[in-house]
Formats: sequence, structure tokens, C-alpha cells
Amino acid sequence: MRQCSGCQRFFTRQHCPLCGSTGDDIPQVGGETADYKILPVTVTVGSQMCRVTGIVGQGGHGVVLALVNEAGETFALKVPLEFNERFTNHQGNKKSLLQLSRKYMDHEVEMAHRVKGAALIKIDYAGPVTCSSSDTEISFPAVRMELALGTLKDLLDLHIAGRWRIPFVEKVALIRKLARAVEALHKEAVVHRDISPHNIFLVDRGGEIGYVFGDLGTSQPVDLHGNDNSTTRMAFHNRYLDPALFLFDNFRYDARIDIYQVGVIITEIIMGEYWQPEEEESSVYGFGSTDFTEEYLKKYARDEIPPQLWNVLHKAVTLKIKHRYRTASQFRLALEKALTEVEPLMGREDNPFKKSIGIHYKRLILPDTGTNEETSAGIEGADSHPVPLTYDGRRHIALDSADSMDIDFPALQLQRAFISGPSFMRCTFSANRVTVSIDQQAVMQTLQPLLRSSRQCRRIEFDGRAVLKVEGIRR
Repeated sequence: MRQCSGCQRFFTRQHCPLCGSTGDDIPQVGGETADYKILPVTVTVGSQMCRVTGIVGQGGHGVVLALVNEAGETFALKVPLEFNERFTNHQGNKKSLLQLSRKYMDHEVEMAHRVKGAALIKIDYAGPVTCSSSDTEISFPAVRMELALGTLKDLLDLHIAGRWRIPFVEKVALIRKLARAVEALHKEAVVHRDISPHNIFLVDRGGEIGYVFGDLGTSQPVDLHGNDNSTTRMAFHNRYLDPALFLFDNFRYDARIDIYQVGVIITEIIMGEYWQPEEEESSVYGFGSTDFTEEYLKKYARDEIPPQLWNVLHKAVTLKIKHRYRTASQFRLALEKALTEVEPLMGREDNPFKKSIGIHYKRLILPDTGTNEETSAGIEGADSHPVPLTYDGRRHIALDSADSMDIDFPALQLQRAFISGPSFMRCTFSANRVTVSIDQQAVMQTLQPLLRSSRQCRRIEFDGRAVLKVEGIRR
């Protein structure tokens, strides 16, 4: 996969199909499955004999293998987690998980026969396969599909790690293709129900990069305008789990589930980051998720996404479910209109810089015994010297035990900086530096009465959080 040196779009040919320019190869993402060890395995797919050449990845319900047939053609093959137990060093899965994995694969095979279209990764076989090694042979349901160039997660990981930049022009193209893909899927009267960057695949579509859905293990044919034939079985990545499922008894799976998940993903694409830290994201079954609207969209994205586009995303993910878009077509049309309005403004170097940065600190408060010396030392572990930091785009900054921090923005002429909402923090700013500090006096005045009023209260430990808002002009 390459990025055009002219129009900055992604493509797969030697020359960009849009403007004819050449480009640079996008680096490969690796390491997630680097520790997998696979026995020499052959797979009989229908009447074809194939050889396993490696592993593409693993999800909560299956393993994706790289295959090559006798003619040298390459494919991807999704199999249940049983494959791990028989042919790899990734063993020890619980029996219940193995049974669930096979159940989901059976369902994915069924859906692969029912659902076709340009919104999905190309599938050329869905049914039983036989895997064989020197001393083991087993059959199970599987899906053979085109071997994708990667996933949206791979692309976002490269961007977040600073190894490659997704320019705004490609973000817009990606968002439009994603909205059209979910609209096309819903026209088949199918709700995916587990859309995440892990199962949005990058594929070659005539030299251009296409973004299509895979992993139909949780999808369902549904009446998109009602609640018939719906189910409440969970199978989601926590970061994209819709809280409305747990808040409203009468809200079940319909088109709004997919629209919510795509709304979250589009926000992440625009912001260039995951809204929750990667280490907190996991597959969950039946557990509620953090409120994306309150914890991220309003707190961090409101100042950085143009209002027209922000309003569309908010309507897609709001917990006021009656206010959401009812169909993917409504969502796509609103999104297209907003993108048309903001596209000439976003991505320009002379755009005003706006950023919302989370500040996190921890404190240990000891009881005041009455002496002035101990009262002033009531906050343990504080360091009075400002900690220097050059801002590098991070969303969250840990103050740790320091009382203050000097944050330099070398490429900016700052116009405004303030702490949003109630907090024990304050800030000042100069030409390109923001100094944030903890208001120690306010902390002591608030918490010391609690220590004095309780004989059993020996100390108070608390996490402090604030949101620093910064505005400026790029120099």
C-alpha cells in the first residue's frame, strides 16, 4: 500500500489512480502475533488443498490464517479458536470459550451465505474445512476470504505511533467510504453489531483503497425500522459498546447500534487517537461501557471538530436514543453535508489550533495535628519545582507528585489557556508556554475538615483530574 506524493490519497498501484503521481510505501504493522508458533498445517477447503503460511490475527471468537493454494493464490481463512488448541502454542482456552467460538463461526458461515455486497470483504467459501498436521486432523466451520492489506486498526496504530500520517484528505475519503459501507450493509437488512477498527479491512479496489466490513459472527438480519427479530446477546469490543443497551429495557438491536459504533470510529479517525487507552480495551460480554458522549465527545472533541460535523456525530451517539438517526441513509446524508461544509477549512495549516488536554495527579492528605509546620506539609510527596514538558500531541498528561508543570508549545502562538470546569488546578500562559499548578490551599481547605471530623480517618488518597483547554495560532 502506498501514499500519493501529490494528492496524499492511499493506493496500491505504481501510480496514483486519482492524479497519476507516485508515492511512498506505507510501513507494515507487526508484532501482535509475532509470538505465534504454528505447526506445519494443510487445510482442505472444498476440493482444494491449501497450506497455512502464517497467522493474520486473532479476535475474541476466531483465528485468521494466511493460506496459499497449489496455484500460488493467497487467501485468508477464519477458523474457530480450536485451531489454537490443536496446531499452535496459544493453548489453554476454556472449554466454554471454545464452544462459543465454534457457535459464532457456525453463525458466520450461515451469514456469509445470506449476505453479499460491496460493503463486505469478498468471501469465496464458507463451510466445513479439514485441518491436518503430522499427527492431528480436525474439521470445523470456516470462512475463506480475500487477504486484506490490513485493518483500520493497523492504520490508526501507525498514525498514533507517529510512524505514518493520515492526511485530512484521506480521512475524509475514509469517512465517506465507511458511511456508504454501513448504508449498503443495512440495505441488505443486516445489522453488523460489532463494528470496530479491528474488523474494518483495507482492500484493493481497482488500485484504490476500499474499506469494508468483515467478521459477521454477531450480525443479524433485522427489521431496521422496528424491534422484530432482535436479540440482546453481547459480543462487542468495550470501546465501541453502546451504553444505551444497558440503560433502556425497550432498546434492542437495530440500525442505531451500527450507527453508534461508526460514529465513535469516525470521531477517532478525525481526532487521530483512540478515545480510550488501548490497554483498557477488551472484548466483553454483557458489561456496560463508559459514556463516550460525556467522557470524550463533549469533553475533548467539541473544541477540535467543527460544529457542523460535531453535531452529526453527537446525534449518532447520543444516549437520547429517540434523537438518533434511524437509518444509515439519514446518517450518511447528514455526514456528507457536514463534510462538504467543513472540508475547505479543515486540514489547512493556518487553521487555529485548539486542544483539550487531560491533566491527572494523585495526592495523599495527612491529618493536621495542629502545628503550622505539619499543616503546611499536609500534602505528601509534592515537588515544588515545575516539571518541564514539550507538548507532543498527547491527550493526557500525568503531573504525578509535582505541584506544577511548564508545558511548552514550540510551534504555537498561544491566545488562550484555561482549566475547564471545577478543579483544584489553575493555569497561566505566555507566548508559547502554559504553566499548570495545583492550588494547594484549596485542596487543604476542602479536605482538612474531613480529617479533623473523624478520629478513624488517618489519611485521604485521591486522584485529581482536570481538562486544560489551549487555543493558539500555528507559527
